Amino acid sequence: MKNQLLLFFTLCLFCIFFCGNAQPAVLDTVNENYRNSLKIYYELQSTKTKIEIEKIADKKIRKQFLSNYNEKIDKFQELIKKGVFIEHASYDNLVQSILDDIKKRNTTYNFNEIRLLLAISKDINAYNCGDGIVVLNLPIIFDIDNQFELAYIICHEIAHQKLNHVYNSMLNYCQQENSQEVKNQVKQIDKQKYNKSEIASGIFKKIVYENRIESRKHEVEADSLGYIFYRNTYPEYDNYAVETLKKLKTIDVEKDSLTKGDFIKLFETSSLKFKEEWIEGDISKYNYQKSAKFWNIDSLRTHPDCDTRIALLNQSFKMQEKLKSVEAHSFNLQRKDADKEYVFGLYFLEEYGESLYYTLLKIKNNPKDLYYRKMVYDNLIKLEAARNSYTLNKYLEIENPKYSENYNQFLCLIRNLRKSELNQIIQFYKN
Repeated sequence: MKNQLLLFFTLCLFCIFFCGNAQPAVLDTVNENYRNSLKIYYELQSTKTKIEIEKIADKKIRKQFLSNYNEKIDKFQELIKKGVFIEHASYDNLVQSILDDIKKRNTTYNFNEIRLLLAISKDINAYNCGDGIVVLNLPIIFDIDNQFELAYIICHEIAHQKLNHVYNSMLNYCQQENSQEVKNQVKQIDKQKYNKSEIASGIFKKIVYENRIESRKHEVEADSLGYIFYRNTYPEYDNYAVETLKKLKTIDVEKDSLTKGDFIKLFETSSLKFKEEWIEGDISKYNYQKSAKFWNIDSLRTHPDCDTRIALLNQSFKMQEKLKSVEAHSFNLQRKDADKEYVFGLYFLEEYGESLYYTLLKIKNNPKDLYYRKMVYDNLIKLEAARNSYTLNKYLEIENPKYSENYNQFLCLIRNLRKSELNQIIQFYKN
């Protein structure tokens, strides 16, 4: 909803009313004022960054940096246009109050250009994208336990901005690509008759590893400065910095899934019986590790191990051993409709496969919930239309080893359903 004051997931007074025990959900689809103001803000911020880029002495590095940065601008503006960034009355007030507290307690720093954005996304994440912007994906707010965990996450991402990590990383990459070492290696590759691609892959691999090392260093730096911001703001709750890192260690682990038994309950009807072939698929062809051009992905994780980061924080700062108790009641109240908002948010972004999967996770424990039944129906209608127009891959992901077995089975099921079978399931959820 997302009107100028009360908005949920960027949409124009679209109302869904259900009878019985279902509650009406008012979802606002378009807020051009918000998008335009964000676009203007981003243009202003990016103009300042371009001025800094123009000061780079090396012409080739400056040219490449500007090209890469313009591409980054285009992608971010596409996200604004698509409606990924949203206004939400409760969460906007929450994150803004945290930012206000940080400003009041850290007067030696200037936070006036910091802007916190809420984003619809399936990823449980928060990130600084440079230009003063910190993005909080809604799932991370849904998955943490209290405002102090959220506050440390915000402090950490603000620290990335104050340390200018995004700009420095982009500059470092351009410097590496234009270094004399890389130029000499490229010349040597040109002289080779065979295995040019393998040798080039090795050079790129080295650059990637070095950038990952730099990224890990940045995370540790942001932990330290972010902790200082956090401790200044909430000195009585300083240990929640460590508690947050403990939470982040497992926050993206799948907490629920759809089993074969769930699929039977959700897709069987009086006239349609579950078929094993629906969830049979072969993802062996996606085993990228068999290819020589790929390497150990696990060693390329953006963040260093959370246990290491916790140890470094404890080593650098004296933490309180006991936590002051936190009243999370009001925080939980703000999230009471989070699941329903989330599935509609994904639906609005045309992520129909993900919206359907998440809806099914909710409806399996709430089979009579009319809102979730309506969302199952709406998503299936969209997927049916996409399949008929041969555009299904645009709205439904393809099976991949990086996904859980259950999610891959779900993806197989939607693709393996015959048209008549899909139609019967749609009619079942229509009623």
